[in-house]
Amino acid sequence: IAIASKDTYVYRYTLGLSVVGLLFSLYHNYLDFGGGELISCGTGVSCTMRYVNEFGFVTIPLMSLISLLSLAIIAWIGMERTNQR
Repeated sequence: IAIASKDTYVYRYTLGLSVVGLLFSLYHNYLDFGGGELISCGTGVSCTMRYVNEFGFVTIPLMSLISLLSLAIIAWIGMERTNQR
């Protein structure tokens, strides 16, 4: 949508959304690595069950954290290059 509308402020939206996602991802990693529940997950699928565990430490929440952090860094660099701060 940003490319079609030639929106040069897409980095701001991307950075904001990735920071919100990072907060959720940090909490999920906290749960995944043994922290206690601060918010109840409710009934259904467990929030603490590890469905993927590659190399002994790479889980789905960790992959989410790494991808969102990478996206936030790329958005920050884009903002710096276009002087949108």
